[in-house]
Amino acid sequence: MIASSARRQKTAFTLIELLVVIAIIGILVSLLLPAVQQVREAARRTECLNNLKQIGLASQNFVSAQGKFPTAGGSDWDFWVMQNGWPDPDWINGMSVRNGRYESAGWSFQLLEFIEQDNLARQRKDFGWEGGDYPLISTSISTYNCPSRGERFGVLGLNAVALGDYAGIMGSENDLPDGEWGFSFNEGQSPNVNEARFVWSGIISRGGHTDFVSNSGSSTVTKFPRVTFASITDGSSNTAMIMEKAVAVENWSIPDTGGYDFWELKGYYSGADWQNMRVVTDNAGPGTNPDVGIISDSVTRPQAWHSYPTGDRPFEKGFGSAHPATFNSVFGDGSCRPIAYNVDLTLMNNLGKRNDGTVLDLSQIF
Repeated sequence: MIASSARRQKTAFTLIELLVVIAIIGILVSLLLPAVQQVREAARRTECLNNLKQIGLASQNFVSAQGKFPTAGGSDWDFWVMQNGWPDPDWINGMSVRNGRYESAGWSFQLLEFIEQDNLARQRKDFGWEGGDYPLISTSISTYNCPSRGERFGVLGLNAVALGDYAGIMGSENDLPDGEWGFSFNEGQSPNVNEARFVWSGIISRGGHTDFVSNSGSSTVTKFPRVTFASITDGSSNTAMIMEKAVAVENWSIPDTGGYDFWELKGYYSGADWQNMRVVTDNAGPGTNPDVGIISDSVTRPQAWHSYPTGDRPFEKGFGSAHPATFNSVFGDGSCRPIAYNVDLTLMNNLGKRNDGTVLDLSQIF
């Protein structure tokens, strides 16, 4: 009986032994958790790269169907006038802007039918929103969202606007002649004389510009040159087309605070403005930062970026991602590649140009 009782006592854990086991388990969990998170982020980064692969394939199919690459559409102001006749319906009365002018919505709308979103694309009617409802701008498209950020929405009045994570590449404003700082986004002015050459030097170019004459029912339409494979003289495999755009982590979703966040809030549906087009470098815009290049979502934006136009959120114009070391890109031939944050900005600027004649050593970029 004594021996049996001793054996039973030996099978139990002491309190010290239990605490040691718990401590060991805690150490193992603390060691494994970062590894698990890294694996999950690697999976999300791969899924993001696949999104861009689908966008690249859709662009190739678009070229096959249309004979040209999708465009950035019209300007932001053009977009609103075209959609709503706002602020004065007479601006579009008597004009042919609804028939055969140029597509005012951006590349991501133009690609909807090529990523199996035909039903959503058909919600648009006569360049407007059908029936006063807004499923087109409020429906999130997984192909246009990096999984590391998840679904993103902005609130615009009474409407929830689905936001995208990828942008076409414009030419750097550093390339413009002195005294010029970009493209004409207001439709009360003619396009800048150097806009087509220096601003829309990438594969995703602007569709056109309409100089509306207030309340007259007349306009001057400027169509920008369409981009084909033949016009990408630097080679489609050497020219980046669309990349992940920078978004500060605190602004992944944007509440309605009365600010006019034209660089982000219009979503994937709108045209040639900062929500769908970005630059690599910039030092000429009023109130903007001196160097918009590549920046991670987690990096704190300089306070100077908050000065224009609303003051409460940074003015995002560059590229970047939520990934820890790289951001993803798709080239004109549909190939996709991750790019490191420490990439040389001059090389990146040249990488986005379709016909500048620069011979690039791609080993310095990837």
